[in-house]
Amino acid sequence: MKSRAVAFLLLLLIVAHLDAAMTRRIRFQRGHTSAEVVGRFNSKVTENLFVIHASKGQHMKVEIKPRTANLITAGTVDSPSGKSDGGPGGVIFDSDLIETGDYKIRVFERQQNLPGSFALRVEIK
Repeated sequence: MKSRAVAFLLLLLIVAHLDAAMTRRIRFQRGHTSAEVVGRFNSKVTENLFVIHASKGQHMKVEIKPRTANLITAGTVDSPSGKSDGGPGGVIFDSDLIETGDYKIRVFERQQNLPGSFALRVEIK
């Protein structure tokens, strides 16, 4: 029984580590109000997760631009309290922020098994 509990705890730690390793934090260069990062999809990765810190009262715009022909994307932006907004690729979020904290940006592929890449542009003013 003890060995099962230990194995289960180890599995939980591994999953938590893998989830954290797949999350990318977006940071702006000093003096900049926007950043662009590249994400990829393959047979094992069908979702990309990014995190960015923003403050109440700022305006955030999030845009997904496919870099691979025929790649169709969608995305969501989750506020620090968990409220979610988003849509199909292109501009998925363009709104004033009502909370301060870490916002999670999820980018999905809308079709299965099409390897490719996309650019995610985030602007906060």
